Amino acid sequence: YAAMTLTGSARNNETVAEFMTNLENSPIVVSVDLQSSQSTTIQGVNLSNFSLRCKVDPSAGAKETKQGG
Repeated sequence: YAAMTLTGSARNNETVAEFMTNLENSPIVVSVDLQSSQSTTIQGVNLSNFSLRCKVDPSAGAKETKQGG
């Protein structure tokens, strides 16, 4: 499997959790692990900075496309 790291900012931890669930539902994503999450304030807005590590199987997407289309 290939690995990738995703970093970003979200409104709260619930949004990060929802993003992780959506990634896990992708046919090419094998696993999603939260590496870090830290609260911060940017221009008066509370945010959660996060880092995710994902394992992906690019060939799974090709299989999905062949079966579906």
